[in-house]
Amino acid sequence: MSRIYDALKKAEGEGQLAPRSSHAEIPEPVPASIADGDPAMWGVIPPEFLRELSAVRRLVESKLPGQPRIALGMVSSVAGEGASSVLLGFARTLAGDERLRILMVDADGEGMELSRRWTETGTRGWSDLATPNDAPSLVCRTPVRNVDLLPFGSHAAISPAAAAELLVESVRRVADKYDYVLFDCGSVLGTPSTRYLAGALDGLLLVVHASSTRREICQKALEELQKSQASVLGVVLNRRQYLIPEVIYKRV
Repeated sequence: MSRIYDALKKAEGEGQLAPRSSHAEIPEPVPASIADGDPAMWGVIPPEFLRELSAVRRLVESKLPGQPRIALGMVSSVAGEGASSVLLGFARTLAGDERLRILMVDADGEGMELSRRWTETGTRGWSDLATPNDAPSLVCRTPVRNVDLLPFGSHAAISPAAAAELLVESVRRVADKYDYVLFDCGSVLGTPSTRYLAGALDGLLLVVHASSTRREICQKALEELQKSQASVLGVVLNRRQYLIPEVIYKRV
């Protein structure tokens, strides 16, 4: 996974942001050597990438000040741009701050990357609920002491609008226990429920596969998010390739 470039670049237009009190000091990310760094759960995350994600946290909290918790979504224009990987890296960075409680939410009915990594096959999730009131019983504790997961489940046939409404209401039943609720939202142009969900979150980060995804595709995704009245906090360029050694970029 390459470095984040120009993370959280200001997007056109801002939504209405409720105030939130940010933490005064953010500790360094958790070292890669500790048990919580199991690649089977988090993926392979270079230490320098974790440091950059700490900067992303500071910028997110500066744009969403004064809120008791932050509901943040990771989205991509199309599938395969690495939104799930960025979310896992960001969650691991947050987990290094013992003051925080983090809930990861698998909202990607196409990839279900979080559910596959963190739960056993067939684990029930929010899409299996008959009523959102039962959501607390489906939250899974993880091996990381301050990170929980709300899996997707198996009811992939639910309509996009109904899925988004069910998910939002389910998360509301459990969100008061957490400081961060991180949604793996899937792709804007490939996962219809993403457009319904996006407007209900405090903010989104749009993950773009650098040197791969065309500008027109990104613009189309942003237009769809604007129609949903989503607040796009910034853009993360994932897998950026340097044509000359990166150390030279730092000197110019």
